[in-house]
Amino acid sequence: MSSGGGGQTQQVPSNFDAVASQNEANLLNEQWSDYQNRFQPIAQKMIGQLGTGYNTTFAPENINYAQQETGQAFGNALGQQERDLSRYGQGLSSAQTQQMNGINSLAKNAATVNNMNNANQTDINLRNNAVSGGLGTVMTNNNPNVQKVAAA
Repeated sequence: MSSGGGGQTQQVPSNFDAVASQNEANLLNEQWSDYQNRFQPIAQKMIGQLGTGYNTTFAPENINYAQQETGQAFGNALGQQERDLSRYGQGLSSAQTQQMNGINSLAKNAATVNNMNNANQTDINLRNNAVSGGLGTVMTNNNPNVQKVAAA
């Protein structure tokens, strides 16, 4: 028995704990069914489209993009350097040009590898987050690749 407001005594059913437990179980079952019907198919579709194995299906696209952008950035920098030298009436000898090209080539290769590694690591993180149940986090990070999958 418990005491309610206003001095009235209310009877608590003897099976109160059992009824509350059953209601909680029913609620959890309904939540699980709702998850399976509404969210799980989308999650499975997204995980399936991320690819199998070590990399997602976006890895080649992202790595190619990193290579192209690095090459373009170095091409732009080289053109700017040549225009600056021309503006000052300076020219490079054949040996100087060869040395400059070697230095630029080494820097470009190092930057390309670094950018490719970053793209690959981003891809690995994306897959790990998706597979470990972090699809909500993946979506809220404004990842354009995952948003493409979700929209498909």
